[in-house]
Amino acid sequence: MNPDQKVFTLEELESGQYDSRLYQEMDFGELLKFAQANPHVSYSAYQKMLQTILSYGFEKYKFTRRDFIHYPFFDDPFNNGRDAVFGLDKQMMRLAEVFKAGAARLGQERRIILLHGPVGSSKTTIARLLRNGLQKFTQTNEGQLFTYSWVPRDDEDKEIMGLAKSSLKELRCPVHEDPLLLLPEDTRIKIMSAMNNTSIYDRKESKERPRRPEELVFLEGEICPLCRLVYKELLRKQKGDWKKVVSDYLKVRRLIFSEVDRIGIGSFRPKDEKNQDSTELSGDINYRKIAEFGSESDPRAFNFDGEFQVSNRGFFYVEEAFKLDKAFLYDFLGATQEHRIKPKRFPEMYVDCVYMGGTNNPEYEKLRDDETMEAFRDRTTRIDVPYVLKLAQEERIYKKVYKEVPGQKHIAPHTIEMASLWALLTRVKKSNKPQTQGISLRNKIRLYDGKTVSGFTEEHIHDLMFENPDEGMQGISPRYIQDQIGNAIVEDTDVHCISWFTVKKELEEGLNSHSLLKGSQRLQDYKNLLAEVEEEFTETVKGEVQEAVAGDEKDVDILFNKYIENVIAYINKEKIEDHRGELVEPDEQLMSEIEEKAGVSASGKDEYRARLVQSMGTFARRKRSFDYKSDEQLCRGLKLKLFEDRKDTINLSTLHTRVIDPEEQEKIEVIKKRMVERFGYCQICATLVMNHVASIWASGTKAKQLALNS
Repeated sequence: MNPDQKVFTLEELESGQYDSRLYQEMDFGELLKFAQANPHVSYSAYQKMLQTILSYGFEKYKFTRRDFIHYPFFDDPFNNGRDAVFGLDKQMMRLAEVFKAGAARLGQERRIILLHGPVGSSKTTIARLLRNGLQKFTQTNEGQLFTYSWVPRDDEDKEIMGLAKSSLKELRCPVHEDPLLLLPEDTRIKIMSAMNNTSIYDRKESKERPRRPEELVFLEGEICPLCRLVYKELLRKQKGDWKKVVSDYLKVRRLIFSEVDRIGIGSFRPKDEKNQDSTELSGDINYRKIAEFGSESDPRAFNFDGEFQVSNRGFFYVEEAFKLDKAFLYDFLGATQEHRIKPKRFPEMYVDCVYMGGTNNPEYEKLRDDETMEAFRDRTTRIDVPYVLKLAQEERIYKKVYKEVPGQKHIAPHTIEMASLWALLTRVKKSNKPQTQGISLRNKIRLYDGKTVSGFTEEHIHDLMFENPDEGMQGISPRYIQDQIGNAIVEDTDVHCISWFTVKKELEEGLNSHSLLKGSQRLQDYKNLLAEVEEEFTETVKGEVQEAVAGDEKDVDILFNKYIENVIAYINKEKIEDHRGELVEPDEQLMSEIEEKAGVSASGKDEYRARLVQSMGTFARRKRSFDYKSDEQLCRGLKLKLFEDRKDTINLSTLHTRVIDPEEQEKIEVIKKRMVERFGYCQICATLVMNHVASIWASGTKAKQLALNS
C-alpha cells in the first residue's frame, strides 16, 4: 500500500443512504396532522412521478422560434449522467405532459404509456431513469411517503393477523398502502378538503399560491383484502371504535421505494408461453398456510406479491410489451382503466400505478392490425422515441462512454463526430417539399443542430422537422456505433490512438454481418453514406491543416487589424499611412484577396465592408471587443489568405513521399505541434491527418500538372 494513501476508519465513514429520517415512525394521529400540512405524502402515482421530474427543475428555450423545455431529470443527475438521455427534449416534453395530465386526473392516469421506437433508441433507459429517480425521490423530504403495519397487543390479535405461529412481531401492509385509506369514507372528505386548502410555497414566485389541479389530493380506493380482514376483526373486537383501532394497533412508517426490495417498483419481461403465469402479476395462494387458516380464500393464506401489488403507488414497466401473451395484456385493462386487479379467489382490489411498456415498430404494427386487441389499443398513450437527429447530442452518447482515461487509447479529434454524422445520415430523409427539396442530407443535419446554412431560415427548419413524422425511426442504432468504436479500441495493435480511419474500417466491415440490415440496396446506401462522411472529414481536417500552416493566432490578429484599418478608411473615403509614413489609398488588393477567400463576391464587397463596420459599432456600444473571431466568414478568409501566402514555403505534399530534408522536417514538426495544441491531436493522429491531407494536395498538384501538359 502507498504510505501516503488515506486509510479510513469506521468512525470516519458516513452515508446519507442510511439517514435515520428514512426509518421514521409515528402513530396515526401524528400522521393525520403531518399529512394536512404536507399533502404530498398522499399523492397518487402520477403525481409522485411528475413531482420527481420537476424536483430537478426545467429550462425553457426556443428553437425555430418555438418553445421547448429541457428537463434536467433526464440528464440523470442522481447517477452522474450514466443513464442520461440526449437529444429527445421534444419527446420528454410529451412524456412530462402525459404525467401532468395523469396527475390532474384528466384521464391519462387510466392509460398505459407506450414507449415506441426502434431498437437502441433509449426506451429502456428512460424507464430505468424513471425507476431510479423515483427511488431516490422517495428518500427526500419532498418525496416522503408513508405506509403502515398492524401491531398485535395480545394472542387474539396475533391470530387475527395471522402471526400466531409466526416469528413476526407485526403485520405489514403487503401493498404498502397510504394509511389515510383507513379513514371512513365520510371522514376522508373532510381530510381531503383540509389537505387541498393548504397553499404551496412557490420557490420560483417566492410566495404562497393555491394548489393547481395536478397538486390536489384524492384519497381514492380501498385497503387490500388482508388489511380489510384485520381491520374488520379489530373493529368487531373494539365494538366499532375505529379511532381506537387506528390509534392502538397501527404503526405508521416511512415508505422508500426500492426495486431490489420489490417496493413500489415493478417490472415484467416476456417469457415463452409454457412459463408465463398470471400469478406473477396478481399474486398466488400460499398453500402452506391453507391448513392453518382452512380456506384458499382467506387473505392470510395468500401472497399479495404479484408485480401489480408490488408496484402499487409507484411504477411498473413491461419490456417488449407486445411479446406478452394476449391473456397477460388483458390483465392490464382493469389495472389501468379501473385501477383494479383480480387476484385468484378474491374480489377485485385497488391499485394505483404508472404503467409503462416498451415496443418496437414491427410489434406495434402487429397490434394495430389485430382487431381483437382494440380494447388494449384504446387504453394506450403512445410516445415515439426515435433515434437522435442532432449531431452534437449524438456525439454526447458516445463521449459519455468513451472518455479519455489513463491507459486508454487516445481517440483522435473528429472520430466520434464522423461516426455520429454517419449514424444521422442513415436516419434523416430527403425533403420533397419545393422550398427545401434541394437541401443535402448533410446540410439538413447542420440545420437540425442549430447551425446556419445559406438560403435556409428557421421556418425551413420547422418545415423539415415536421415533413416526415417518422424520421429517426429507422437507421443505424447507437449500439452499432458503440460496438464498432469498442472493437477499434480493443484491437490488439501497437498503435495507441484510435482515428477516424480505424473506426470507418470497423463500421464498413461490420455492415456485412449486421443482423438488422435487409437487402443489398440498403447495405450499399449505407456504404455510400460512409463515403459522404469521408468527404466531410477531409474538408474538416484540410481546414485544420491549413490553419496550422497559416501560423499562430497573433499572425491572424495582425492581418485582421491591417484589413480592418483598410476597410474603415475605404468606407470613410480616407487615406491611410503606410510603412514609410506616407498617406496612400486603402489596399484594395489585400481586401479583395481576403474577401474572395471568405466567399464574398466582387459585386457584394461594398455591402460586406459596410456591414462589418456596422457590426463593429454595435459591439462597441455593447462594450464588447470586435476581433477576427467575431465574424466567422471573415475569420475563414483571413486564415485562408495566410495559408495561401505561406503554403509555398512548406512543401507539405512531400510528406507522402517520405523523403524530407532536415529543414523541411523542422517546419513540418512546427505544424504538427500546432495541430496538437490547437485541435487536440496526438503525435500519431496528427501525422495521419497531415499525411492524408498531403496526399490529397499531391494528387491535386499532379492533376493540375497533367492538365497543363495536355
